[in-house]
Amino acid sequence: EFRRVLFRSDGDVDAIARIKTTGDVLALLQSTGFAADRLIHTSLSGLKAAAAAVGSVSFMGNKVDATPLADTFLNWVIYNFLTPLAEVTTWLGRLAFYFGVFLPSLPYTIFMVTVVGWVLGVIQTVIAAPLWAIMHMRPSQTFVGSEAQGYLLLMALFVRPALAVIGLFAATLVADPLVDYIAKAFFAMRGDVAASTGWVGVLAQFTQFFWWFIAFGGLLLPVLFMIYGLPQVLPDRVLAWLNVGVHDLGATSASSEMRSNLSSQARSPLVQGFPKEKDGGSSGGSPRSEEH
Repeated sequence: EFRRVLFRSDGDVDAIARIKTTGDVLALLQSTGFAADRLIHTSLSGLKAAAAAVGSVSFMGNKVDATPLADTFLNWVIYNFLTPLAEVTTWLGRLAFYFGVFLPSLPYTIFMVTVVGWVLGVIQTVIAAPLWAIMHMRPSQTFVGSEAQGYLLLMALFVRPALAVIGLFAATLVADPLVDYIAKAFFAMRGDVAASTGWVGVLAQFTQFFWWFIAFGGLLLPVLFMIYGLPQVLPDRVLAWLNVGVHDLGATSASSEMRSNLSSQARSPLVQGFPKEKDGGSSGGSPRSEEH
């Protein structure tokens, strides 16, 4: 079974590596589909060229022109085999990008945003240090702010990277069992839903495989954002509990903006794979119905 092979939790392979393996297998299948398409089309073109060279063949005592026969056979193979194969390889390419590139890159891109936020915090501290030194010269018991905020700023500067690294390791530890649970629960739900409609659902699940896989990828996206957002969320929450009062310089909002942008960019190639009617609306019909 596809899920059991690619999302198994045994061994030393972590969740991100298993998701990457899924994308690599899908990319391999896409390349195989492209190679098969080129091979079949080349063979048929050679057959057509041979038919044109022969000119005519004897069939039941009559001379028959071989070129129209070769053209008819070529068109039949293209319509019934090569066009559906090209459609399948297109779906495989979109899923390969999503599982092989987009999802595995999330932990690193989120952590990069966290590092950028910390660097901006260092710049903030360097700029605020002279003002903090001046605060030590003020008379006590005045309405001017306290120099304690400077110590809190230094505390946040040194504690935030340590908490971010701890959050990254914690996310890596919890990602494997959580992704394994989601994979098992989702595909078990898929089997139950398919079996609930009887033999119709059993037959339909073969044509709906790519749709179920897109739904599974859509479920993994927010889960991975929640898990690997720990390097950003953990320092914010801990420093808020300590009442440090020093917030990040846009790293949290940048992570949210990155999530929304990446989500929209990732969904667009996947949603384009859904079959559409001539008026542009989604339907459950075959995508090839648009061409005929």
